[in-house]
Amino acid sequence: MRVTKQKALALRVLAILLLTFSACVEDERQNGDEPATGAGTPQSITSSGGTQPPARPADLPPPATASRANSIDLAVGPDGLTLVDGLGRTRHLLFGGEAAPTIAALEHALGPAVRVDVPECRLGSAAWSNGLTVYISGSELVGWHLGRSTPRDQRLTTISGVGVGSGLVDLLSAYAAVPVEDSTLGVEYSAGAMAVIFDREGGEGKITEMWAGVTCLAR
Repeated sequence: MRVTKQKALALRVLAILLLTFSACVEDERQNGDEPATGAGTPQSITSSGGTQPPARPADLPPPATASRANSIDLAVGPDGLTLVDGLGRTRHLLFGGEAAPTIAALEHALGPAVRVDVPECRLGSAAWSNGLTVYISGSELVGWHLGRSTPRDQRLTTISGVGVGSGLVDLLSAYAAVPVEDSTLGVEYSAGAMAVIFDREGGEGKITEMWAGVTCLAR
């Protein structure tokens, strides 16, 4: 009888120990630490100790070559105009070419143009504040005229650097120019297919106008 009571007491103690152990395990599961790694969205650390999302491709600055390629210069010439981008690539807008894409390219480089029909010359025209006017016959580019520009505008020149404000020495060093006798427009020189007007004779004179192709000038 004594043995039976001791066994019963031992069983009761064992049961109490098992219940206590189970309760401790459950508490550890509910209050356990989170994993130290492998959770959440990746983040980059700033120098001030804060966090910011990882940089996306759209947030990164564009390559330097993109900005250079987007810069466009314009030059006038005896057979039309030439666009030159920041990488040195050229696009020629020649007389006889389609006017619509030519005007679009010029407006992309220079901004919106003022378009005017010139019925007395049977021409259309597009003009910019930098002194450039291009002339259109039908659907074709046929000529350009370059006059004085506003001070804030970029001065247009030929590829050789001759433009409004250049002197006679500049013209003669770049082109085989000759004076036009008895011109009704002033001191005029012919530089191949281009015409040039100076404000006075001699080495002190400066170019005030120049043009090439078909224009609308009253002689």
